Amino acid sequence: MSLSRRLTLTAVVAALVAAFILGGGALFSTRALFDRYVQRTAGTRQQVLVDAVATYYRNNGSWQGVDSILRDFPLMGPGSGVGGRGRMMGPGAVAPGPGGPGSGGTDFGSGDPGGASGGWNRFGSAPGRAAAGTWALLDENRKVVARSPGTLDPGSGLPAGLRSPLQLPVRVDGRTVGHLLLSSELSGLLGSVETEFRRSILTWILVSALVALGLGVLAGWLSSAGLRRRANALALAAAAVGGRRFEARVEDTESDELGQVASSFNRMAAELERSEQARRHLLADVAHELRTPLAVLRGQLELLQDGVTQPDPATLGALNDDVLRLSRLVGDLEQLSLAEAGRLTLHWQAFTPGTWLGQEVEVFREAAADQGVRLSLETLETLPSQVEGDPDRLGQVVANLLSNAFRHTPPGGTVTVAAGARPGGWGFTVRDTGEGISPEDLPHVFDRFYRAPRRGGSEDARPEPDRHRGSGLGLAIVKGLVEAHGGRVTVESQPGQGSAFAVWLPLRAGTGGHGGTPPSRTSTLPPAR
Repeated sequence: MSLSRRLTLTAVVAALVAAFILGGGALFSTRALFDRYVQRTAGTRQQVLVDAVATYYRNNGSWQGVDSILRDFPLMGPGSGVGGRGRMMGPGAVAPGPGGPGSGGTDFGSGDPGGASGGWNRFGSAPGRAAAGTWALLDENRKVVARSPGTLDPGSGLPAGLRSPLQLPVRVDGRTVGHLLLSSELSGLLGSVETEFRRSILTWILVSALVALGLGVLAGWLSSAGLRRRANALALAAAAVGGRRFEARVEDTESDELGQVASSFNRMAAELERSEQARRHLLADVAHELRTPLAVLRGQLELLQDGVTQPDPATLGALNDDVLRLSRLVGDLEQLSLAEAGRLTLHWQAFTPGTWLGQEVEVFREAAADQGVRLSLETLETLPSQVEGDPDRLGQVVANLLSNAFRHTPPGGTVTVAAGARPGGWGFTVRDTGEGISPEDLPHVFDRFYRAPRRGGSEDARPEPDRHRGSGLGLAIVKGLVEAHGGRVTVESQPGQGSAFAVWLPLRAGTGGHGGTPPSRTSTLPPAR
């Protein structure tokens, strides 16, 4: 089932459930309240009826002729009770009896508001119509003196609808003179207006439920249409990225969950595009770096084969230099790929950073003297006595940074190595007084095969021979090794004022963000960021 159909079906089910709960609750509560209202109204009507019957007996002294009167009362017979034979028999009213009209009988319609004028009578029934009912009037000896027309029960002699009657005693001056029996069914107590009211309530509830259902279907369809369009856009973009078209993006500016997915997808596609570009550049750079030394080797070997040159020590030394350069380049590429893939093996151990750093710097004393550069080491008292890491890999970091500093520092300059505690760890800084790095080159110094153009010196200065230049992988390897230890490396530089490379490392393995303390002395770290 498609997403749009699921959403539409969900909206329809939700609308049905809401309509059922709200409509059922409204119908139940309305019926309960209305039934209580009818019961109270019926009690009032019954009391008025009992009072009217008691008044008839008080005025006449017997039940003679009461049959003709009761048949016209609302809830007790088919007569209208308005403007005809019906008489209002409430307290203080006098039924027509021996005294006739002149004895104080009150016409049913003339005294009540709306009686003969077409309004409502006192008993709540519609003008011109009395609700039908089943009733019987018994005297004090429980003998039937009047009853509603209809089939009689052979056993009791009462109307068939009075099997479980509502018995209302009729008292006159504290003495029970009769019993009025009425049907106890609620349907017998409802007038036409009450019945119509209940029907209208049920009708409107049903109509409201249908309207809610229709609106739910419409809302579900509209919302699913928008979601379907956005989901389709995501699917198409994902298919494009799967086809290596990494420039595909999703144009979704909403801030909801689906919009966040689209934003995450766009970031992923951008990262994949950058990775693909880096891969292509890497292949091109490797081919370029290998082409020159291979061409030199081929040319020199061809000269040897043709007998143009002799295999003397100078020629063989030049060939050996080119082979060593190729070996270093291949080794650097291998280390860099292992570091970036997270498969670089580190041999963790505890060591003394001050002693270790002194030994690493001492290796470059002779090279610094030959180049005319002053090399100094500053170890602060805050340097920890023991740290954890791979001293050989970290020594490679120091070597690469020092080689880079010597390469860009002219004779008479200074290279300083300073070590000490850092917030949350320890570290060291390699600072030189060389040519510095321009602001446009600074963000790229840790990129693979990136070599900033040489600055400084006169325009007539001869460029550095290619065989003595770096491969452009040293700083990238530095970054990979430092991040493999859970640390980070940063650079600050100003053109003409030198550069400073700062390395921060955690005190213990696993406290810097890449993996935890290794279970053995050898571990494979996750990919460097």
